[in-house]
Amino acid sequence: MGPRRRSGAMQPAVDVFNRPSRKRTCPPHGVLEPADPPRRFAGFALGHSHQPQQLPNRVELLNRVEMVIDRVRQNPDQKFALLFMDFDRFKQVNDTLGHNVGDELLRQIARRIEGSLRPGDAMTNAPQQIAARLGGDEFVVLLNHMRSDADAERVAARLLEVLSEPYDIGPHRVRSTASIGIVTTEHMSEDADSMLRDADIAMYEAKRQGRGCYVMFHPGMRRRIRDDVALENDLRLALELNQMYVVYQPVVDLNTRNVSGLEALVRWKHPERGIVSPMSFIPVAEACGLINAIGLFVLEQACADLKRMRLVLDHKAPKFMSVNLSRAQLRQHQLIDQVHEVMQRWEVKPEHLILEVTESLAAQDEGVKAALNNLRGLGIALSLDDFGTGYSSLSCLHELPVNIVKIDRSFVVEAMESDFHRVMIEATMRMANTLNLSTVAEGIEHEDQAELMRLLGLQKGQGYLFSKPLPLAEMIDFLDAQVDKTAFLPKNLALSA
Repeated sequence: MGPRRRSGAMQPAVDVFNRPSRKRTCPPHGVLEPADPPRRFAGFALGHSHQPQQLPNRVELLNRVEMVIDRVRQNPDQKFALLFMDFDRFKQVNDTLGHNVGDELLRQIARRIEGSLRPGDAMTNAPQQIAARLGGDEFVVLLNHMRSDADAERVAARLLEVLSEPYDIGPHRVRSTASIGIVTTEHMSEDADSMLRDADIAMYEAKRQGRGCYVMFHPGMRRRIRDDVALENDLRLALELNQMYVVYQPVVDLNTRNVSGLEALVRWKHPERGIVSPMSFIPVAEACGLINAIGLFVLEQACADLKRMRLVLDHKAPKFMSVNLSRAQLRQHQLIDQVHEVMQRWEVKPEHLILEVTESLAAQDEGVKAALNNLRGLGIALSLDDFGTGYSSLSCLHELPVNIVKIDRSFVVEAMESDFHRVMIEATMRMANTLNLSTVAEGIEHEDQAELMRLLGLQKGQGYLFSKPLPLAEMIDFLDAQVDKTAFLPKNLALSA
């Protein structure tokens, strides 16, 4: 079952626990790591956040779940669920705003959970709600006396809605979405620890599918986690054994069809799996902390190859190189120094480098905006990738520190048949022109798409119509064979090109 985000009412009785937290690795720790040692921990009771006291630990939680499992075995008609919640930006809050702010964020989160899950008058026999804290951001909710699995989904949807509202902490306004994994009696395990593991696996899947959503557990997820473990191990070796490489896709002027620049894209050639899709290994790299090393490798290789192309191709060399940045890279304090050092090492001027960030990342994250402003301070152009698929609106474009807007491929494809998508592109173009932003259409595969994008006012395009991504040697040959088409244009277009 895919991720869900819709809200709804809820009825079942609840217990709330804050699970003893450890630093998250990939995959969920319940799969391969030993069980947590029994330990008592200090926390706070809901509604009394400034009074630390002894509250349920993991052992007591598991005992409660074991009791519920025994009850269901005796009466199979009874239903219950475990909801495993993890907050998507808690570590960043701690790292950037301090642990005091992080502690207060947890208190407010706990109060919201309490408010969302307080049983109604019809559930007066519900067990008491309990929460506990170990300094982590993982909460476990036990739902008792459910009528159906839909009850758990309604509770999860309501929690997502409530927990996504901003938190005012002193002078700070903090946003933090939750990812929720749900396991119900439909897939009840033999013991409580296994059920908690399965809820954890589903929560990891929710993060994998975009965060800020809930996912219902099914047994097939266990195999995916095992596959991810194997993929992670292979990925670490890939970096050590130089199995990663970079390919380049041209960005062309839609009026002249001359190549303006290149986008650098990472590829992985596995000795047994063959070419592994970035859609498969990038999420694993992000979850396991390898994305920073991969991102730095791509930046280094792209700048080195840009220097080589300038030496070999002279005036036919691309005017710029575009490199993607991940969320994790933008949160690194050393990012600015890393970018500056790479540019100096390969003699790449700021005007020859474009750094790309996705729309949803730039729009939601104040820390990312600050990092982007710092990069702009180096004179580097910034590009908003996949525009139209994220959360920002046209009116928010002026708030984002970007120079370029890249229209997502889905809009390019749909615009051929859909008036709505054409109108959206036109509106984006008007706003971009007002803000003096350059525009690029992504994923152009057919000539009629390229012509429509040109008529709609987009300046540049990118896609298989012009070239698939190519390794360095093939890209040098491709660029060397290019004929400057400006000479064949009417004088007014040639001058503008």
